[in-house]
Amino acid sequence: MIHSDSFDRIRDLFKSQKLAVLATINESKPYCNLVAFVETSDCKSLIFATSRNTSKYRNLLKNRRVSILIDDRPNLSSGFGNNVAVTASGLADEISPEEKPYFAELLISKHPDLTSFVKEPDNTLFKVRISEYIIAGFESVEILRLEDTARKL
Repeated sequence: MIHSDSFDRIRDLFKSQKLAVLATINESKPYCNLVAFVETSDCKSLIFATSRNTSKYRNLLKNRRVSILIDDRPNLSSGFGNNVAVTASGLADEISPEEKPYFAELLISKHPDLTSFVKEPDNTLFKVRISEYIIAGFESVEILRLEDTARKL
């Protein structure tokens, strides 16, 4: 069961941040990229766009398991004790052509400057179904498992 305070903290972080670090697997090595993301209203999924002509895309087709790190680094001046990072782990799936218009508009609503990129025919969208969140402060860690998503892993 997700604690309401923790879930609110995740939701607030997602609303305040536009970029995340996506970790995929390239054969046996981790591979990281910055991505612009948006969360679904229930925060059980994260959406991002990518070109089909990238290592990121090829990695996702070979291995759907990903981690996404979202943090509040711009707040570093307030001291380490106040910072938080959330790691979202789950499975990434390419969004179907039928669902793409809905999720494209969701992503564009948070990132209007990416409109042409998101709508480019050679680009695609991915949806990461989150199975677990790890909320890490400077001296604390909390793990939140999303039960219904975890069963699909």
